[in-house]
Amino acid sequence: MQLAQDENTTSADMARTIKADPALSGRMVKAANTAQFGGRRPVASVLDAMVVLGLNTVRQLALCFSLVSEYRNGKCLGFDYEKFWSSSLLKALAMQAMAARVRVAAPDETFLLGLVSAIGRLALATVHPHEYAQVLEAHGGGSQAQLIRLEQERFATDHVQLTAALMTDWDCPRSWSIRRSTRKIRRARTSPRDRAFTPSLMR
Repeated sequence: MQLAQDENTTSADMARTIKADPALSGRMVKAANTAQFGGRRPVASVLDAMVVLGLNTVRQLALCFSLVSEYRNGKCLGFDYEKFWSSSLLKALAMQAMAARVRVAAPDETFLLGLVSAIGRLALATVHPHEYAQVLEAHGGGSQAQLIRLEQERFATDHVQLTAALMTDWDCPRSWSIRRSTRKIRRARTSPRDRAFTPSLMR
């Protein structure tokens, strides 16, 4: 965690630390293989993963995995913490990869944008675990619009508004708009290959 936050951390420093943690090593290798779009040999080592992902992304992932460890479980019944983080990480990697391919936004920024794009849900589950569990039970896996309506009825706000508020509180760039970024990426997908590789989370 400390290395990930230190801008002076080198690739060698990060590699040594990651290799000392088998679980973190496995996650990095898996993330690198997820980020690759076919045609390349599978990533099998931490060093290869760092080459594929880049040091900035590795640092971001290290921070992400630290957050996952801290919020892996919680008191909100019905909130799937592991699924939440898996979905957030997949979206982050997808947005970063597509931004790098079509060059409409900074890949590092789109990674972080994807990672926190639904952080308002985690906030509700953390601050109001019992009440949010009731909301999720009433939602029953319905649509996004239904979930937002139920959140509004119970909390007079929703996870989308909370996510935007948190981004503002964290002094995120004004250009960090999930809808704007994904629209730019969609418009730039001109080749069939780009369209084929766009994950469903971004469609």
